[in-house]
Amino acid sequence: FNYLSENALPYRIALPANVLHPRRDEKVIAFLPAKCLAESGLQENFALHMDENGNVVGVDYDPAGGECHLEDRGAKLSSDPHFASTVSVRFYKTAPTLDPHAPTDVRGHGGPAGKKEREAKQRRSANGGTTKGDQKEEPEKTFWQKNWMYIVPVMMLLSNLVAPPAASSGGG
Repeated sequence: FNYLSENALPYRIALPANVLHPRRDEKVIAFLPAKCLAESGLQENFALHMDENGNVVGVDYDPAGGECHLEDRGAKLSSDPHFASTVSVRFYKTAPTLDPHAPTDVRGHGGPAGKKEREAKQRRSANGGTTKGDQKEEPEKTFWQKNWMYIVPVMMLLSNLVAPPAASSGGG
Protein backbone atom coordinates (compact mmCIF):
# COMPACT_ATOMS: atom_id res chain seq x y z
CA PHE A 1 0.00 0.00 0.00
CA ASN A 2 2.89 2.38 0.79
CA TYR A 3 4.22 1.84 -2.73
CA LEU A 4 0.83 2.85 -4.20
CA SER A 5 0.64 5.93 -1.98
CA GLU A 6 4.17 7.14 -2.70
CA ASN A 7 3.80 6.73 -6.47
CA ALA A 8 0.31 8.32 -6.68
CA LEU A 9 -1.29 5.12 -7.94
CA PRO A 10 -4.93 4.14 -7.47
CA TYR A 11 -6.12 1.66 -4.87
CA ARG A 12 -8.65 -0.68 -6.47
CA ILE A 13 -11.36 -2.82 -4.95
CA ALA A 14 -13.45 -5.51 -6.63
CA LEU A 15 -16.93 -6.43 -5.43
CA PRO A 16 -19.25 -9.15 -6.68
CA ALA A 17 -21.65 -7.83 -9.33
CA ASN A 18 -24.54 -9.65 -7.64
CA VAL A 19 -24.41 -9.66 -3.86
CA LEU A 20 -27.13 -12.27 -3.40
CA HIS A 21 -25.70 -14.77 -5.90
CA PRO A 22 -21.99 -13.93 -6.36
CA ARG A 23 -19.98 -15.38 -9.26
CA ARG A 24 -16.20 -15.40 -9.57
CA ASP A 25 -16.13 -13.93 -13.07
CA GLU A 26 -18.56 -11.02 -12.49
CA LYS A 27 -17.06 -8.12 -10.56
CA VAL A 28 -17.64 -4.41 -10.08
CA ILE A 29 -14.44 -2.41 -9.71
CA ALA A 30 -14.03 0.93 -7.93
CA PHE A 31 -10.86 2.87 -7.15
CA LEU A 32 -9.53 6.00 -5.56
CA PRO A 33 -6.01 7.44 -5.21
CA ALA A 34 -4.04 5.61 -2.53
CA LYS A 35 -2.88 8.99 -1.13
CA CYS A 36 -6.49 9.87 -0.29
CA LEU A 37 -6.96 6.64 1.58
CA ALA A 38 -3.68 7.14 3.47
CA GLU A 39 -4.74 10.69 4.45
CA SER A 40 -7.94 9.35 5.97
CA GLY A 41 -6.03 6.76 8.01
CA LEU A 42 -7.41 3.87 5.90
CA GLN A 43 -10.99 4.80 6.74
CA GLU A 44 -13.24 4.30 3.75
CA ASN A 45 -16.94 4.57 2.95
CA PHE A 46 -18.80 2.43 0.44
CA ALA A 47 -22.31 3.04 -0.83
CA LEU A 48 -23.61 0.20 -2.96
CA HIS A 49 -26.48 1.10 -5.26
CA MET A 50 -28.45 -2.06 -6.03
CA ASP A 51 -31.52 -3.11 -7.95
CA GLU A 52 -34.27 -5.40 -6.65
CA ASN A 53 -32.41 -8.55 -7.83
CA GLY A 54 -29.25 -7.85 -5.82
CA ASN A 55 -27.22 -6.58 -8.78
CA VAL A 56 -24.77 -3.79 -7.97
CA VAL A 57 -25.71 -0.90 -10.25
CA GLY A 58 -23.15 1.57 -8.90
CA VAL A 59 -20.56 2.04 -6.17
CA ASP A 60 -19.63 5.24 -4.34
CA TYR A 61 -16.14 4.75 -2.91
CA ASP A 62 -14.80 7.64 -0.84
CA PRO A 63 -12.32 8.24 1.98
CA ALA A 64 -13.93 8.83 5.37
CA GLY A 65 -13.45 12.60 5.32
CA GLY A 66 -14.96 12.85 1.87
CA GLU A 67 -12.25 15.17 0.61
CA CYS A 68 -8.91 14.38 -0.95
CA HIS A 69 -6.01 16.77 -1.50
CA LEU A 70 -3.61 15.14 -3.95
CA GLU A 71 -1.18 18.07 -3.74
CA ASP A 72 -0.48 17.39 -0.07
CA ARG A 73 2.21 14.93 0.92
CA GLY A 74 0.87 11.51 1.69
CA ALA A 75 0.35 10.72 5.34
CA LYS A 76 2.51 7.99 6.80
CA LEU A 77 0.65 5.00 8.11
CA SER A 78 1.21 3.59 11.56
CA SER A 79 3.29 0.48 12.08
CA ASP A 80 0.11 -1.60 12.44
CA PRO A 81 -2.32 -0.17 9.86
CA HIS A 82 -5.82 -1.59 9.53
CA PHE A 83 -8.80 -0.62 7.41
CA ALA A 84 -11.96 0.80 8.94
CA SER A 85 -14.72 0.42 6.35
CA THR A 86 -18.30 1.63 6.42
CA VAL A 87 -20.77 0.17 3.94
CA SER A 88 -24.30 1.29 3.14
CA VAL A 89 -26.64 -0.38 0.68
CA ARG A 90 -29.15 1.68 -1.24
CA PHE A 91 -32.00 0.38 -3.34
CA TYR A 92 -33.61 2.64 -5.88
CA LYS A 93 -37.34 3.16 -5.78
CA THR A 94 -39.59 3.58 -8.75
CA ALA A 95 -42.10 6.34 -8.17
CA PRO A 96 -45.70 5.54 -9.04
CA THR A 97 -46.75 6.88 -12.41
CA LEU A 98 -49.81 9.00 -12.96
CA ASP A 99 -52.76 7.42 -14.70
CA PRO A 100 -54.05 9.88 -17.32
CA HIS A 101 -57.36 7.99 -17.44
CA ALA A 102 -57.96 8.07 -13.69
CA PRO A 103 -61.42 9.40 -12.84
CA THR A 104 -60.83 12.61 -10.90
CA ASP A 105 -62.38 16.03 -10.69
CA VAL A 106 -60.55 19.36 -11.02
CA ARG A 107 -59.06 19.21 -7.51
CA GLY A 108 -57.68 15.72 -8.06
CA HIS A 109 -60.29 13.90 -5.99
CA GLY A 110 -62.60 11.20 -7.28
CA GLY A 111 -66.02 12.76 -7.24
CA PRO A 112 -69.31 12.82 -9.09
CA ALA A 113 -67.62 13.91 -12.31
CA GLY A 114 -65.33 10.92 -12.05
CA LYS A 115 -68.27 8.65 -11.35
CA LYS A 116 -70.06 9.76 -14.52
CA GLU A 117 -66.94 9.25 -16.61
CA ARG A 118 -66.36 5.83 -15.06
CA GLU A 119 -69.94 4.74 -15.80
CA ALA A 120 -69.68 5.98 -19.39
CA LYS A 121 -66.41 4.10 -19.83
CA GLN A 122 -67.99 0.93 -18.44
CA ARG A 123 -70.93 1.28 -20.85
CA ARG A 124 -68.57 1.76 -23.79
CA SER A 125 -66.49 -1.27 -22.86
CA ALA A 126 -69.65 -3.37 -22.37
CA ASN A 127 -70.89 -2.39 -25.84
CA GLY A 128 -67.52 -3.03 -27.47
CA GLY A 129 -66.63 0.57 -28.17
CA THR A 130 -68.17 4.00 -28.22
CA THR A 131 -71.91 4.36 -28.58
CA LYS A 132 -73.80 7.20 -30.18
CA GLY A 133 -75.60 7.93 -26.90
CA ASP A 134 -72.33 8.73 -25.13
CA GLN A 135 -71.08 11.24 -27.68
CA LYS A 136 -73.16 14.35 -28.21
CA GLU A 137 -72.25 15.92 -31.50
CA GLU A 138 -72.46 19.67 -31.32
CA PRO A 139 -73.52 21.53 -34.47
CA GLU A 140 -70.80 23.61 -36.06
CA LYS A 141 -70.74 27.20 -34.81
CA THR A 142 -71.51 30.08 -37.13
CA PHE A 143 -69.05 32.85 -37.99
CA TRP A 144 -70.65 35.22 -35.46
CA GLN A 145 -70.61 32.61 -32.68
CA LYS A 146 -66.92 31.93 -33.24
CA ASN A 147 -65.71 35.54 -33.60
CA TRP A 148 -68.08 37.74 -31.56
CA MET A 149 -65.34 38.59 -29.01
CA TYR A 150 -63.25 40.18 -31.76
CA ILE A 151 -66.08 41.88 -33.59
CA VAL A 152 -67.67 43.71 -30.61
CA PRO A 153 -64.54 45.70 -29.56
CA VAL A 154 -63.81 46.66 -33.18
CA MET A 155 -67.41 47.91 -33.62
CA MET A 156 -67.19 49.96 -30.40
CA LEU A 157 -63.90 51.51 -31.53
CA LEU A 158 -65.32 52.38 -34.95
CA SER A 159 -68.46 53.92 -33.44
CA ASN A 160 -66.32 56.19 -31.22
CA LEU A 161 -64.17 57.26 -34.17
CA VAL A 162 -67.09 58.04 -36.48
CA ALA A 163 -69.26 59.81 -33.91
CA PRO A 164 -67.18 60.80 -30.89
CA PRO A 165 -69.10 61.43 -27.66
CA ALA A 166 -70.13 65.03 -27.04
CA ALA A 167 -67.57 67.00 -25.07
CA SER A 168 -69.07 68.38 -21.91
CA SER A 169 -68.05 71.84 -20.91
CA GLY A 170 -67.14 71.93 -17.28
CA GLY A 171 -67.65 75.34 -15.83
CA GLY A 172 -68.06 75.56 -12.34
